[in-house]
Amino acid sequence: MFQKDKKTGKTKIMNLVREVDLLIVLMILHDQFDFKKDDIKKMIKEYRDKLDSYDKKYFSYEDMRELIKDEIGVEV
Repeated sequence: MFQKDKKTGKTKIMNLVREVDLLIVLMILHDQFDFKKDDIKKMIKEYRDKLDSYDKKYFSYEDMRELIKDEIGVEV
């Protein structure tokens, strides 16, 4: 899923950042929105699928920002 850069440890850092991000989102979904185990499992799968698509350059950072703004009405 991630390109490896052994010289800088970029892959390790990127994986850690993504894992922390996912854990924070899951905590919020469980604590604030009462997501249950099955909901959390679906979220994890969708999150990883989206990351995989992003890594394969199927869409860009700007594409995501624009989609969230246009479809949800929220600027990030």
